[in-house]
Amino acid sequence: VNDVYAFVKNGETATVTVTEAMSARDVGRLLDDSGVIRHGRVFSLYAKDVHFTPGEYVLSAELDYEDLAEALSQERD
Repeated sequence: VNDVYAFVKNGETATVTVTEAMSARDVGRLLDDSGVIRHGRVFSLYAKDVHFTPGEYVLSAELDYEDLAEALSQERD
């Protein structure tokens, strides 16, 4: 629960690169490996219907799953 709602998380940031071929499971693993979240599998279930926008992102570990999914699915210039 702490991870989903961003309770007791540090203020660190990480730069991650999402590619067009990445699934929700891949993105969850990427976020977990980069330290943005602790439970990549749970994120992948949460974001299973999200269409991720490829690109490089600087993300805060303080973001909850909803904010992360939104940030990673926004249209970019």
